[in-house]
Amino acid sequence: MNYLYKFWPRPEIETKKKVEQYLAYMAARGYQFESAGLCLASFKKGEPQEQCYCVDFFRDLGQAKDEYLQLCGDSGWEYIDSTSYVYYFRNKSEIESPVPLHTDAQVEKNNFDDTYRNGRVGTVFCIAYVLIILCGFIIYGPEDIISEFFLSTKTIFLFYLPLVLFVSTFIYGQKKKRKIKDGNPAKRYEVFLNISPLLYLSLLLVMMQVGSIVIYIVEKLM
Repeated sequence: MNYLYKFWPRPEIETKKKVEQYLAYMAARGYQFESAGLCLASFKKGEPQEQCYCVDFFRDLGQAKDEYLQLCGDSGWEYIDSTSYVYYFRNKSEIESPVPLHTDAQVEKNNFDDTYRNGRVGTVFCIAYVLIILCGFIIYGPEDIISEFFLSTKTIFLFYLPLVLFVSTFIYGQKKKRKIKDGNPAKRYEVFLNISPLLYLSLLLVMMQVGSIVIYIVEKLM
């Protein structure tokens, strides 16, 4: 098989180093990173190589994209692919130690701020979900909501089973990571990639059911 496809959650600041190490790990095994889409990354089978990779984040480049890529090329980095604001590079074959893309502390700070700002938005939504459900319990009493959702057959398949699947998959992943004797970050990240489709699917089903509860309560409140 000439190509290998992996489930590929979009990297963020927190996982940047792990992704770079994983791409280098795959190259050493003979799989060269080719592209990344919304949820899949492709690797082309070839000769094992020792390579450095860099994952960079830039929002709203616009017309400055060509200048940015030229700057990266002059620093010794070969552009591979990009998705959304995530850019992937590998070191050029003739350059073993390319210049780090960012030494500007302000640029790094802006990238961190953008990432954590997005994370805070998700946290606010989760808190809003919980508050709305609590309001429903306080105003209407738990009996109506419990009988409508938490004891229904639909909830068993769309909430309880996915929740059990999520927890058991997470525990399985943690055990697999602990069994990696050398603690290799790339191998540990590979475990995450292998279990992440089940994690994301089960979490999506749980959130859909929670969302239906929120909609039900909002309609009653209105």
